[in-house]
Amino acid sequence: MNQSKFRPTVERLDDRQVPSVSPAQVVAAYTDTEQTAQELEKFASTVGEPRTTAEISYIASQYPLISTQSQADEAVLSEFAGDFRTELAQNPSLVPYYGKFAGGIGYAVYQALLNADYAEVYAIGFGATPPPPPASPPPPPGDTGPNLGNNVPLPAGTSDSNPAGSTLPFSLGDPSWVNLSSGVRILDQTVGTGPQLAEGDTINADYIGYLTNGTVFDSSTKSGALTSTLSTSSYIEGVVNGMIGMQAGGVRLIDIPATQGYGSAGSGTAVPANAELIFQITLNSFTSS
Repeated sequence: MNQSKFRPTVERLDDRQVPSVSPAQVVAAYTDTEQTAQELEKFASTVGEPRTTAEISYIASQYPLISTQSQADEAVLSEFAGDFRTELAQNPSLVPYYGKFAGGIGYAVYQALLNADYAEVYAIGFGATPPPPPASPPPPPGDTGPNLGNNVPLPAGTSDSNPAGSTLPFSLGDPSWVNLSSGVRILDQTVGTGPQLAEGDTINADYIGYLTNGTVFDSSTKSGALTSTLSTSSYIEGVVNGMIGMQAGGVRLIDIPATQGYGSAGSGTAVPANAELIFQITLNSFTSS
């Protein structure tokens, strides 16, 4: 903890150069940092020597205060250093005159941080109670769990993980899934190009329909491509809501709750009642309405 031999003379700077902290504050913080470093350096050289009960009590009670004061010194010096760097950046002609000064302040910031850490370590070593860990930051507004993709909650009836034993060739827990306010989830595996698909446009699309266990219940290979108008009169609601916004050449996964699929009735023997469905849709082309 060797000390910088340069001492600041902030009185030579005008108010324009120190808008956030006063010269008196900077001098006080710099002086305290230098004196504290000297005290800690002296203490370090004798740290292994026997101590009386009174000495141990003093270290345990006073060194936390030294650590706190050093943190305050660092804050003042950092604030001043930031202002000073801004001033030099705006007035490059001052660099030859104040470059050494800037270096001294930068060193003082670093020394104040060291002082705070050393004082805390010594205090704890001699019986002081360690400071509590910093509190965890609050979650971002609207964060309701994994796989949001945005601030819309996970749609009811959809899953954010693959069921045990599922053979789905993709993950329902992929963080790239985006929850739509329409009640479905989408994940673009390939983003297309050109205009965006809108409800009422006539589409040409290939698809594979999966149950969450990985079973393919339908596909364009089996039943032919989707070639009708994108509307709920042609397709289930979840497909319509999930395809809106696609571009030609795009490939999208759409996770559809039963309420926007085949509901409690299911669909023949292929789709059970209340089944969550996932479609992989490739939009080959479309004609705007």
